[in-house]
Amino acid sequence: MAEMTLQQIALQVDFAQYFSILADESKNLSEKEQVPVIVGYLFQGSIHEDFIGLAEMQSLNVQGLMDTIVNKINRVSSLSSNISLQNCVGQGYDGASVVAGHLSGANVLIRDTYAPRAKYINCFNHRLNLVLVDVVKSLSRCAETLGLLQSFYVFLSASSVHQGCLLCVTTIAVQITVADG
Repeated sequence: MAEMTLQQIALQVDFAQYFSILADESKNLSEKEQVPVIVGYLFQGSIHEDFIGLAEMQSLNVQGLMDTIVNKINRVSSLSSNISLQNCVGQGYDGASVVAGHLSGANVLIRDTYAPRAKYINCFNHRLNLVLVDVVKSLSRCAETLGLLQSFYVFLSASSVHQGCLLCVTTIAVQITVADG
């Protein structure tokens, strides 16, 4: 199914001709850095943003991030001979220096190496998230609640014994909900 989905996305990107790249690295629950890669394009009068893959980062530097993004785009390109990184016209990432750096960020390397027309745009959703975090932190009760939740998360995720306890509590809560149902 994944192959069929990627083939459909490749056909649509091929028809659209021009596309943009969206990516943002983050840690998963097992503390591994991953990068979801998305392509944005105009197809039949509508803007589409399609997920094309999730890759685990092998190295946490500019070259590693660029290689990861380019490999995902090349995977879609391999399904259609007309898709080329030369037709990438936009790149959207967060403001981290590894991607946003104006001298040596991943956006510059991708533009200079593969996609000369790909303009970098900072992800406004990420900026909004940063503003909301700062606002919530400035409210003492919210900051205390979030601090408590974060401590609880760290406590539970630090030990397999705690994971087992959490699973047990969740199972009991589900059974109670079903019984009360």
